[in-house]
Amino acid sequence: MNGQDYDENFSSAAATTTPASDDPRLGKKQRFMNLIRTTKDVYIPNLTSSISQKTMDGLRNTTNSFEGSNDTLMQLPHNTMITFFPTYTTTNLVKWDDSSAPRKDFETTVRCAVSFPGNPTSRRNRWLVSLCKQYLRTGTVEADIAPVSNLEDDSGELTDSQSSIESSLSAKSGNRQSHMGLQEEDVLNERIQGFLSRKVPNTPVVVDLLPKDRLHGDTASFFGSTDSYGNLLLKAETDFLPSTINITLDTPIEGHTDPISQSFPVDYTSPYGVGLISDIDDTIKHTGVTGDKRSMFRNVFIHDVKSWVIDGIPLWYKTLHDVADVDFFYVSNSPIQTFPLLKSYICTNFPPGPIFLKQYSGNFFSTIMTSSANRKIQPIMNILRDFPKKKFILVGDSGEHDLEAYTTTALHFPDQIVAIYIRCCSNSMSDSPAHEQEVMREVNNIIELQQQPIQTPKSTFYARRRPPPPPVPSTRKPLLTEEQTESIRLSRLKENRNNTTNKAVSPALPKRPLPSLDTDAYYVPSSQNDYGMYGAFMDKKADEWKRRVMDSIQKLSNQDTTLMFFSDPALSLEDSIRRIREKYSS
Repeated sequence: MNGQDYDENFSSAAATTTPASDDPRLGKKQRFMNLIRTTKDVYIPNLTSSISQKTMDGLRNTTNSFEGSNDTLMQLPHNTMITFFPTYTTTNLVKWDDSSAPRKDFETTVRCAVSFPGNPTSRRNRWLVSLCKQYLRTGTVEADIAPVSNLEDDSGELTDSQSSIESSLSAKSGNRQSHMGLQEEDVLNERIQGFLSRKVPNTPVVVDLLPKDRLHGDTASFFGSTDSYGNLLLKAETDFLPSTINITLDTPIEGHTDPISQSFPVDYTSPYGVGLISDIDDTIKHTGVTGDKRSMFRNVFIHDVKSWVIDGIPLWYKTLHDVADVDFFYVSNSPIQTFPLLKSYICTNFPPGPIFLKQYSGNFFSTIMTSSANRKIQPIMNILRDFPKKKFILVGDSGEHDLEAYTTTALHFPDQIVAIYIRCCSNSMSDSPAHEQEVMREVNNIIELQQQPIQTPKSTFYARRRPPPPPVPSTRKPLLTEEQTESIRLSRLKENRNNTTNKAVSPALPKRPLPSLDTDAYYVPSSQNDYGMYGAFMDKKADEWKRRVMDSIQKLSNQDTTLMFFSDPALSLEDSIRRIREKYSS
């Protein structure tokens, strides 16, 4: 054993050095110096080597235990689920060069997640549900949000601060019925399940793409593994058009001999035509990002799904889908845990299409309450790269920075973005809600004036000729006789005398009294709102929107991309149909 080796070496070193240091013939100073030399040369090196040996042995034991765990694969729970996100297959139009492998005819994007339901009785989940209910009752849990920083940790242990908060929340749950009905509590428990589930990371996955004719057609198999969040993203190329995706978890299941396997349909999307990339929150669904956070939380987790519908938006999207054969893609900052609910809402009210959501991690409340439009840019650009020959319409809202995100996208793909439409949601365009429609009209007027020089007719061959300008009148004075000249001079002298005689002299203005200067009083200069009208003329939100719109117009000045703000979807429907027809006609 290492401990025995260490003791033997240590005792042998002591045996060889002790006589020299304890020799009575040496002086006290010399014996002390020998003891120091022995400690430095013998004891310290032996001690260091023994500690290093123990450390290396511990690492070997840890590595061996990991290797042993790989030999025996981890078993997944029997209730493990595969969540399949809508995907698409398209014809591969990307060219390949000699240095890369040849591209196949079709490319399929596969996206899914592997998870299993969390334990509702665990301390972590009970604490999270209690925190949500407390927020719905009071709307003020800012002090309680800080400990919620590691909810992805599925361990059942909570910190002391979390335990204290759980105790305080449980103590307040006695009067729950007076603040929150049983029906609302049931809806909350149902919609929050995605946040309580546990992800299955690093799981081997087999993806089989099957043709429509399975008896005579070929199949293609691809292998992947879920990431640290339990998600899988895979792009598969085939020589045939697949109709079915079969996903299999290549891991033993607890209590089952067969692995978990599910089949899902494949949606083919044409690489040509027009597509529409739409935001979700406050664009096609009432969320209230610009309102108070408690109302927003209730909209997401409590309110009826029917109250989410925004009048006119479903008609606009369905008309584009049915009349112009537009393909739809939905990109949002909503957490990916809300996917089942959003999928049901979109399939009920809008044309179907792939849904791209934000990966949730960390603070639960910050994931729900905060949003960044920059997160949308990457999935939007991925869609544009997958469909390089397709024209796109981008639809967002004024509650977030969709205008800047879509402007950046249009700059990177100037030939693909046809139009950008921004829905004006409440409490976002003006400091005064009564002036929001006026601000929207002013912004659209700025856009029309700035883009008017760009939208010139393509040809002037059939233009109507303008009539010639009228002739320029002659500048020569007429010739007068001496009698005519003298008559004109006398009439002017007479007129001047009459004006001088009859002209009344206006009285002098009275002197203005000077104000008495009071050293104790403070007088505000006229430039600092001395009439109290500052707030009536200053609208910070409106000025900020005008600046943002001017910035986007300047960036898009060299390309044919329409920008429009709307509150009535009928106007955007009419404009989008016109723009699509112009593109098809050209």
